[in-house]
Amino acid sequence: TYFTFRSSHSPSNFMISIFDLNGKRIKVIKNECTNLFCTTKWDGKDLHFKDINNGTYIYHLKLTHNNDIFEGIYKITKLK
Repeated sequence: TYFTFRSSHSPSNFMISIFDLNGKRIKVIKNECTNLFCTTKWDGKDLHFKDINNGTYIYHLKLTHNNDIFEGIYKITKLK
């Protein structure tokens, strides 16, 4: 699974926190985005390196550049 998004500033740091529908955080992905168009891969595993079940999940995207912060909450569905 790939997360793809556009940033207003480069470079910027991002953090994607993935939650199940009960609100339990199952994964955190942190990295730096070196251009305005960012892509990062998620292997579909949780914090304990186990495959997650098929279903709907919520993710929180946070982009930071100096003192600028963008945050958004989105939905993703895993199907296999």
